Amino acid sequence: MNSGNEQSITGSLFWKLCERFGAQVIQMVVSIVIARILEPTEYGSVSMLAIFINLATVFVESGLSSALIQKTDADEADRSAVFFYSMGMAMLLYLLLFFCSPFIAAFYGMPQLESLLRGLALVLFPGAFNSLQISILSKRMEFKTQAKCSLASVAAAGSIGIGLALMGYGAWALVVYQLGNKLLTCLLLHLHLRWLPKFGFSVRSTVGLFKFGVKLLGANLIDTLYHNLESLIIGKKFSAATLAFSDKGKMFPLVLIDNVDGAIQSVMFPSYALKQDDMPGLRMLLLKTISASTYLVFPLMVGLACAAEPLVWIILGDKWMGAVPFLMIYCAISSLFPFQTAGLQALNAIGHSGDYFRVIMAKRLIGLGLLVAAAILFDSPFAILGAAFVGELVGTVLSAMPLQTTVGVGLAQQLRACLPNFAMALLMGCAVFSLTLCGLPYPLMLLIQIVVGTAVYALESVLLHNENFEMVKGIAMKAVRGKKAN
Repeated sequence: MNSGNEQSITGSLFWKLCERFGAQVIQMVVSIVIARILEPTEYGSVSMLAIFINLATVFVESGLSSALIQKTDADEADRSAVFFYSMGMAMLLYLLLFFCSPFIAAFYGMPQLESLLRGLALVLFPGAFNSLQISILSKRMEFKTQAKCSLASVAAAGSIGIGLALMGYGAWALVVYQLGNKLLTCLLLHLHLRWLPKFGFSVRSTVGLFKFGVKLLGANLIDTLYHNLESLIIGKKFSAATLAFSDKGKMFPLVLIDNVDGAIQSVMFPSYALKQDDMPGLRMLLLKTISASTYLVFPLMVGLACAAEPLVWIILGDKWMGAVPFLMIYCAISSLFPFQTAGLQALNAIGHSGDYFRVIMAKRLIGLGLLVAAAILFDSPFAILGAAFVGELVGTVLSAMPLQTTVGVGLAQQLRACLPNFAMALLMGCAVFSLTLCGLPYPLMLLIQIVVGTAVYALESVLLHNENFEMVKGIAMKAVRGKKAN
């Protein structure tokens, strides 16, 4: 990989991390403030609707946007065709959700869900436009623009949501916040891109694009159904409060995963695509990506699990302490994500969406079976999460199989790439967990855990000459130099 390309990736990664971290930190703060105002049952009522919105979003946003990035000669005709498909699908699915909302409310036994779902489903329309805008910017590697627009929109929408919660609007504060965030993002990106669709596109010229995208759509649909089925089961079988505890426990690790691993993979997808004709270079880039991602993800998940109790008490309050065991389990589940996302992104980038589809189908069908079996055999939400963890283990193995034949990177090579990171994170976790035995007040305990965990991991990295530590320093230094140059 030449220095110019490497510098471009580093700069893109920095701005993608800024977007992810900045936007997600603001989103988390907004979510925490609203959660402290609302009761768990009110918060859980919106969480119950997530599966329906997420499934609809897959049809509107997934597949074709990635196909636009992957296609090297995508033009205005392709982008216009994707836009009209996405908007048409958004309208169709909104009408479906609108008329099905009374039945969904009856399924949960909560009449208020009918109007909440009709309001929340409006996010499909700005989401359709937003996915196309992001594909254009990602193709150009303009992650700095994405970061600025995302941060501005989430801050403005978050302020409105908090205000509505304080005024007593309950769950509607969350609905307005999510809808406002999408609308503002679309507006800001449009002011930058000034892109509008053209009606004179050729359907024939986009057939290959849709063939590629349909495979991703099917895979993402199964994936989304799997990830939301546990919430559906918990919300139906137990209570809205239990689902709220589960969602809040999930929030912390998923925010970190989305920020770190998600940002890395978003940047690396177009970088993988550039390596389609350089398989040795792709193999090296893939292993470096897995190593870099786990270097950051492992200590974050281990440290978060060890500090779960003081963290939840300080941030969410005593009424949310039921989220602690959920948080710890989700940390274990989330630690497996980097293996799967890196490999599957590489398959998509080189045009092997068929392999991607087959892997997702196989691992999620197995996962769905495990979730249903756990729900039938056990009367505990933790059994359902245990089944989800086993499903992710199976998914990790299945995701590695096509990489061995197409890219030449097997599971053993992936594990070797991240083994030092795992060992360092485990040792750091022992140091952090030992502090919970000291009986310190929660605020002081959390502060000491963060300081000790960071210091131990940094010291381990220096002593072992971990190359990822140098990468992190390099990103920071290049970002500072770039800022001074501007």
